[in-house]
Amino acid sequence: EAVKRSVKLLVLTNIFERPFHPEISSDIYGSLFENIDSGFKIRVTRSIKDVINNFEPRVRLTRITVTVDYDNSGFGVEVQYIEVNTETPATFNLFLERIR
Repeated sequence: EAVKRSVKLLVLTNIFERPFHPEISSDIYGSLFENIDSGFKIRVTRSIKDVINNFEPRVRLTRITVTVDYDNSGFGVEVQYIEVNTETPATFNLFLERIR
């Protein structure tokens, strides 16, 4: 459970949110206000992948899925990974939307 919380916290961390460590962020909230074009899913996936691979050595990513919901002005993220020492697969889902 601690690993799952750590991965989720890394994904939800904004730029400059952690004092003295501005490099730890995925800036996923900043993606909410970008134009959704053909490269949107790739940029969000890359951002999540980079932050988890760089700052959480206890997991090995298996899949990141980004789905855009145009009607609700948001997007969903599903992150699947395997905990390294236990080989236990885990997943978590997020849905981020703009608040008007």
